[in-house]
Amino acid sequence: MPTGKIDLSKMSYPGMRTAKTALTVTLVMVLYRLVLGPDDWVFGAPMACIAAVICLQDTVGKTLEEGTARVVGTFIGGGSAVLVLMAGLRDHNFALFAIASGLCLIVIIHVFNILNQHNSIAIGCVVFLNVVINASGVEPRLLALSSIVNTLVGIAAAYSVNKFVYAPDSRGAQHEQPMFRVRLKKKSDKVNSTEPDTQRES
Repeated sequence: MPTGKIDLSKMSYPGMRTAKTALTVTLVMVLYRLVLGPDDWVFGAPMACIAAVICLQDTVGKTLEEGTARVVGTFIGGGSAVLVLMAGLRDHNFALFAIASGLCLIVIIHVFNILNQHNSIAIGCVVFLNVVINASGVEPRLLALSSIVNTLVGIAAAYSVNKFVYAPDSRGAQHEQPMFRVRLKKKSDKVNSTEPDTQRES
C-alpha cells in the first residue's frame, strides 16, 4: 500500500549539464540585454538561447559536434529562406507562398538526409521558418544573416561554458554528478550510531 511519503534518498537531482544549460541561457540573455538594450534584445536572444540549449551536450566534443551541425543547418536554412522570399510570393500570393515553404522544407530535410547530417535538420527548419515568417518589412538577407549570427553566439556560449565551467571528461562523467547531494541517514544507521562500541572477548 502506498504511504504517500516521498523517499528523498531515492530522488534524482539536477545534474551539472542541467545547471550549465541554465547558466548558459542566463548569460546569453544578459549579453543581449547589455549589447542591444532593453528594447531590441528580444529579437536576437531567442535564436541564441535555442542554439545554446540544443548544443550543450554531456561532453565538450559532442558540444562542438552539435554546434557544427547547427552551423550547417543555419546556413542552409537561412539560404533557402532567402531564395523563397526573393521569389516575391509572400506579399503577392500567400497560398503559393505557403505551398512553396512546405515544399522547401521537404527539400531541406531530404538534403540533410542525403548528406547524413541528421542533427542539422531541426535547426535548419527552425531558421528557415523564422526567416520566411518574420521577414515582413525586413530585408530577407539581413534577417537570414541575423539568424546565423545569433545561432553562432548561442553555440559559442554553450561551448565556452561547457569547456571552462566544470569541464566533463570524454565520457561526460562530470555531468552525471548532481548539483548537490542529499545524504539521508537510515534509521538503522541512527540506531547503530547510538550504540556504544564493545569489544568481544576472545
